[in-house]
Amino acid sequence: MTILQPGDDAATANYGGRTPTYEEWQELLNNTTSQWTTQNGVYGRRFTGSNGNSLFLPAAGYRWGSSLGDDGSYGGYWSSSLGTRYPYYAWYFYFSSDYQGMHYSSRIGGLAVRAVRQN
Repeated sequence: MTILQPGDDAATANYGGRTPTYEEWQELLNNTTSQWTTQNGVYGRRFTGSNGNSLFLPAAGYRWGSSLGDDGSYGGYWSSSLGTRYPYYAWYFYFSSDYQGMHYSSRIGGLAVRAVRQN
């Protein structure tokens, strides 16, 4: 299995959408401009496409156990693309005020989930 199944997808269970794939997060990185900003007092990054549409992602931080870390300065969002070598790993999209990219890590850490519409 390389993609989360709907029964295992938090976006499907909680929001009626699905979690974006690695390729979809990479498309966001490759085809938008972005800037660190605030929206309604919340720090995050705004991604703007060539058509003028934009998406704001809050810097929600991460959870490790019961602790919340780096909220307001870091955003990490899971993809639905799982590890092929280690099934408990997955890709995630991350950003701060001065960087953004994709990384691969154990799913034990708590990152945000951003739902997209079902295809």
